[in-house]
Amino acid sequence: MGNKLVAGGFAVLLVISAVLAMFTSMNFPGVGVLSVQNEENISYSPLENPEEYPITRPLYIYTDGVPAENSSLYRWLEYIYSDDGQRYVKNAGFYPVTSEVKNKMEIQLNSGTINNNYGNGEITQSGSTTLGDLATLWANDFQEKYGIKVLLNTPGSGTGITNLINGFVDAAQSSRDIKEIELESAKSNNVNIIEWIVAYDALAIVVHKDNPVTNITLEDLKGIYNGTYTNWSELGGYDCPIVLYGRDSASGSYDYFKEAILDGESYSIKMQQFSSNALIVAEVENNLGGIGYVGVGYAEESLADEWVGKQNGN
Repeated sequence: MGNKLVAGGFAVLLVISAVLAMFTSMNFPGVGVLSVQNEENISYSPLENPEEYPITRPLYIYTDGVPAENSSLYRWLEYIYSDDGQRYVKNAGFYPVTSEVKNKMEIQLNSGTINNNYGNGEITQSGSTTLGDLATLWANDFQEKYGIKVLLNTPGSGTGITNLINGFVDAAQSSRDIKEIELESAKSNNVNIIEWIVAYDALAIVVHKDNPVTNITLEDLKGIYNGTYTNWSELGGYDCPIVLYGRDSASGSYDYFKEAILDGESYSIKMQQFSSNALIVAEVENNLGGIGYVGVGYAEESLADEWVGKQNGN
């Protein structure tokens, strides 16, 4: 009888432990962030070696011409390149522009074709979700400093650029280069597109925190996203199907990844598309076979504690 009670009690403890472990995992799952090998087969992490990480891109604001010096938009761009503006770039998990780029942008701000149609009231800006949090930080500080409100919405880079071309907004924020077809459309609408590099972003590759794979080559990453590899065992991981997550086609990240990693080829038809970085992180957190690409700021704030040990070889 006593042995049965002990055995029963032990079983209950096991169940309780399992439930507690599951509860902890559900509430604080986190993700892993892969290091990526460059063409010289040297691995770099976007969290530890951003300057050398091979999947880094500029982030942009586009305007119709150069805003006149007395306009709100001029002050907005001037603020973004200020020490305060670039400090928020760091706070949001991105990388500030280099001094060379900053000087070039400041020269551009004070030259070129001036658009006198920009007023000195509210500013409207639309586009990239990747830039959403950073733009919000900028907008809040800008309004506090200058009393000028910046109205933001983040339907994706492509939609933001379209809104600018159609005259619906003052500026577009984008996580990719503007396309030739968009430039042609702008020209047809008498919109003079001016490009402003405002920050840099690493596109982090996130996986489930229990995935034993910790680094990947650019070629293997291409193979995952074009459907060549379908199981993690093909890459030294578990015998587990690879579940692909990516951004939707309105996103600049979608286009950038397609060009930079897939060499312009099509994504696998099995890739599930999402409208935000946060949704991809949430999916990867809860799927052992999951893999996704997100802005490094989203990856860093979701990094699992266990992953730090893996990366350090513990």
